[in-house]
Amino acid sequence: AIKAAGLEDQITLIGYNGDAEAIQEVYNGNLNADVVQYPEMMGKLMVQWAIRIANGETPPTRINPGVAVLDTKAAKKSVTVVKPEMLGEEAEAEAVEVPAGAIRIGYATETFSNPFFNTVRLAAEAEAAAQGVDLNILAAEDLLAQVKNAEDLIAQEVDILALTPYENQGIIPVVEQA
Repeated sequence: AIKAAGLEDQITLIGYNGDAEAIQEVYNGNLNADVVQYPEMMGKLMVQWAIRIANGETPPTRINPGVAVLDTKAAKKSVTVVKPEMLGEEAEAEAVEVPAGAIRIGYATETFSNPFFNTVRLAAEAEAAAQGVDLNILAAEDLLAQVKNAEDLIAQEVDILALTPYENQGIIPVVEQA
């Protein structure tokens, strides 16, 4: 629409989330930049902090999984997978030194048909296996299914319940139940 209106020189178009399509559009010059998140790091940090919290550690108010701005120059370097180290950014991640024991983590998330959440899932599963903890991830196609999944995880008496809510207000009763 910007090109059709002849406004490329007046409007800068920037996206977010760093999905493959957006990165391709930056590479092609149709998008000026994209704010790239790192779902792999999000999945890994979720598991690491679940272990720490289960072992009594107080989490910081902010955890940086890494975010960068990808412009056309950086996109030309790589279109397939953008990782923090490719952009000179270092995400905060470290080995969890507390013993995991029999920690059980439940994660109620959105659909895995979204590549972003599927990548978070794969990274969380890999980290849980590496840390020796039990991770049960349930995905849902809508809020009602997600509420049921969260309730099922609570009934399983997980030690930690992680949520990626479809809708903040709709998930509040489950959070209060937990």
